[in-house]
Formats: sequence, structure tokens, C-alpha cells
Amino acid sequence: MRVRGGYTFLQKHVAIKQGSDIKRGRAEGNDPENQVILQSMIDLPWHLEFDCNFRYIDSLPSPNVPSYVMVDLRLGWRPCQNLEFSS
Repeated sequence: MRVRGGYTFLQKHVAIKQGSDIKRGRAEGNDPENQVILQSMIDLPWHLEFDCNFRYIDSLPSPNVPSYVMVDLRLGWRPCQNLEFSS
């Protein structure tokens, strides 16, 4: 089993010159402040693989998008080196 993870903290201070941007810097400041990822990869018997990815993404200010969590699962089978089936 292999496990890896990561955390990102992003804090930006955007300054816009008066009259230079009609959107007032909303696009430049529209990134999640916190992101977390945790991945697990397991090799099982009979050439099977099981992977799990967990992600947390912080909210966005404009347009307003609430924070969310995603979980992706994968089961793969490699009957030989050059062939893989997965879902």
C-alpha cells in the first residue's frame, strides 16, 4: 500500500489600479484558500489494483461556490503488462 497527501494554503493580496480593470480583480482573487488531497494505492492479489483519492476544496468568492469534498475510487486489473481494465 502506498499513501500520499498534500495541503495547499494560498493567500493572495490583489491590488488593482483605479480604472484599469472593469471586473475589479475578481478573477485574479478567485482561488480556493485551502486544498487537501489524500491518495491511497493498493496492489491486491490476482493483478488487481485499488486506488482512492480524497480531495477537499475550499469555497470560492466570485462566483460564490461553496467548499466541497470529492472521492474517486478506481479498481483496475492487469492480466498482462501491456493490458489494463479499470473503472
